[in-house]
Amino acid sequence: MIKKIHLKDYSRFLIAFLLVSCATYKPQLKKGEQPIIKTVQKTPSHTFFIAGGTGNLKNPSLNDETLKLLRTTLDNAPAESTMLFTGDYISPQKDNWEKDSALVDLQLQLVKNFKGHTYFIPGINEWKSKNAKKIEK
Repeated sequence: MIKKIHLKDYSRFLIAFLLVSCATYKPQLKKGEQPIIKTVQKTPSHTFFIAGGTGNLKNPSLNDETLKLLRTTLDNAPAESTMLFTGDYISPQKDNWEKDSALVDLQLQLVKNFKGHTYFIPGINEWKSKNAKKIEK
C-alpha cells in the first residue's frame, strides 16, 4: 500500500532539512582572516558545594572515601564558599534519634574547619515524622 505524501508532511520535512543543513560548527571567516581566541583567566567569586543523601549510606563515617574527599575539599575551600546539605542527612527509619544524632554529628564534623557558610535543607528523611517541630530536633 502506497501512502500519499501530503503537502503538510512535505513542508515539515523541508523545514527540518533546511534548519539542519544551515547548521555550522566552524567559524565563518573572510578568506585569510584568523579567528580571535580569547583566553580569560578568572577566579570564581563564590563556590558552592552540594551534598545530599548521606543519611542513606550503609556505613556512614568519616572514613568513607567520598566523605573524606568532601572534608578535604571543604577544609581547603575559601571563605567565599557555601556548603549545602540538600536533605536525607539522617536515617529513613522513624524514631531512631540515636542514629540520627550521630549522622548530624557526622555532617557537622565534615564542616568543622570549613570557613564558608553551611545550610541544611530538609529532605524526605527529615520529613519522615510529618511533623515540622520534629524537624528542628
